[in-house]
Amino acid sequence: MEKLNSKRKMKILIIFISIIFITCNKTDSKSQENILNTAITKPYSEIKNNISESREKVCESYNTATNVQKDSIIQHTQSYLHTAITKELSPKWFGTEWDFNGISEIPGEGAVACGMFVTVILRDAGFNVSRIKSGQLASEVFIEKLTKTIKRFSNAKMESVIDYIKNNSDGLYIVGLDSHVGFISKKGEKIAFIHSNYYSPHVKVMAQNLTETSPLTDSKYRILGKILDVEMTKKWILNEKVD
Repeated sequence: MEKLNSKRKMKILIIFISIIFITCNKTDSKSQENILNTAITKPYSEIKNNISESREKVCESYNTATNVQKDSIIQHTQSYLHTAITKELSPKWFGTEWDFNGISEIPGEGAVACGMFVTVILRDAGFNVSRIKSGQLASEVFIEKLTKTIKRFSNAKMESVIDYIKNNSDGLYIVGLDSHVGFISKKGEKIAFIHSNYYSPHVKVMAQNLTETSPLTDSKYRILGKILDVEMTKKWILNEKVD
């Protein structure tokens, strides 16, 4: 009977967590198909508020959950955060101008440097991160602060990078380059490089296929750090510093 009750509690918890993420993260169905063709209609402030509300509710559940339940909460949260970053927050920034000294905190206003784009997205996704300080760090140093799942490529063909990503499970990476930084998202067959681009003529925040000419394809050194691991996700739930 006790085992049965535990199973029922687990199912109820999973349903509850799913409801939190669904109600606080509704997006246009088409935006789930391709991050290069999103249609987010909610204001940016509403997206951030929904994420904040989700974190508070998940934190309440996490603090009273068993270890098994906590594992399930973390798994749901990892998927939620990946979607929130790639399907809601980042697309709002598409078209925002790049500038080496750009520190804009509002999508579409002013300009934003590549490092500042990465850190503002993490901050607005609910991570307790020092946006300016972290945004000024060398990308490799910043990545090493966030994750231990790291892969380095030196003078490697772009095909090797793509194969590495394709052969790994879905996830979100921060990629550091010779003089640039951005996100790489993988969900099924859909892989995209999301960054504040300084290559002419598209000097702006955008998402690109990995084979398109970009700082990613031209860089001699690439470091990929897979983020949203268990430790980073726990810190999001508990609002602990991640950097």
